[in-house]
Amino acid sequence: MKSPNPNSPAFKTIVRGRIRGHEHVQGKKKDSKGFYKTTVIHPAQDEYSHPSTFAVNASAPLGPDNQDVAVICNLRPYNRNGFNNLQLWLDEDATNSLKDREN
Repeated sequence: MKSPNPNSPAFKTIVRGRIRGHEHVQGKKKDSKGFYKTTVIHPAQDEYSHPSTFAVNASAPLGPDNQDVAVICNLRPYNRNGFNNLQLWLDEDATNSLKDREN
């Protein structure tokens, strides 16, 4: 039996919504290219609810503002100051054209 890769994410999720914007985050190392953090808004369930907002990290923006997207993301846990957090990173190895799969 092949042992799992410790660097491989254990969980994946699908993020669907509309792109609100993106920003480039510079890496801390001198030769790092950094990454893009794209904000994706998921519609609210009803008129009294707030929409869900997700930040998806990737090597490039997911698309232009106001474009609808559906992408596969890896969940990456990390611990900062004693608090457990999760980050969403685009699964760049997966085929992220979910709209093509649905049709």
